[in-house]
Amino acid sequence: MIQGGVLGVIGSKLKRAKLIYNIQDFNPEQTEAVGYSKNKFILKLAKKVDCISCKSASQIILVGRDMEETLIKRLSKKNIKDVAIINNWIDEQEIFPLDQYNSNVVDFKKKYNLTNKLTIMYSGNLGLYYDLENIIKIADRFKENNQVIFAFVGDGSVKDKLVSYAEGNGLDNVVFIPYQDKADLNYSLNAADVHWVINAKGIKGVSVPSKLYGVMAAGKSVLGVLEHGSEARRIIEEANCGICIDPGDYEGIYEALLDIIEGRLDIKATGILGRRFLEANLKKEQSIERYKEKILQV
Repeated sequence: MIQGGVLGVIGSKLKRAKLIYNIQDFNPEQTEAVGYSKNKFILKLAKKVDCISCKSASQIILVGRDMEETLIKRLSKKNIKDVAIINNWIDEQEIFPLDQYNSNVVDFKKKYNLTNKLTIMYSGNLGLYYDLENIIKIADRFKENNQVIFAFVGDGSVKDKLVSYAEGNGLDNVVFIPYQDKADLNYSLNAADVHWVINAKGIKGVSVPSKLYGVMAAGKSVLGVLEHGSEARRIIEEANCGICIDPGDYEGIYEALLDIIEGRLDIKATGILGRRFLEANLKKEQSIERYKEKILQV
């Protein structure tokens, strides 16, 4: 957040302290990517302000390797003092694979009519940065297959449009589920067979979808709609925990769904590989230790 950077700079000056700037998303680049604002003056001013925060920091911590490329574009290498890449995390002791016969998972499936169906789930913010208004149209091509269901769990600015499209086109293969309490999140994630991890075109280097870590922790296969070189896509490809398609390639997404539905992608095996990779490389404690290390170095 730009405001957070500004407050950090002010605080560091008042306290004569060093500033560590943890950037979760780059703005205004995120706003620009989805065309949410086209006011060039405001966007340019906002970027300039945030660049001052970046230059003022003794250390910058980013959550993806692709974000470092964005930082270099902004400032050039000579103006960057110290940068660390530390991935976000999920608590892998709270989110973990459950047997399909687990009573809570079975109850969740019954409640939302997912029983005995291949469930393709999107779980999280139904917002502007995920191209969901176009993604849902692909579900239309599978509405005659009563063995497949598309579940959208969560809420957000485009939910009403998604519901309207599903109802207007008779998509009985689409279900909307409210946000789940933290205590029930593991059952919700485990109720799916495959999870979407999506960023709209232009978000590479700007933001990393943290939902990926929960999907991997639950041992579920990933259907990624992500740009080449983006942090989430790199992790999926390194872990071999799913399949990735470029944003905007709707025919490619349809073909990937066919591969999943017709069994050409081993979703159980790829899910296991995701959990294994997370345990080896992306545990909560590993990231926290890296934060401790970097903070103590400043």
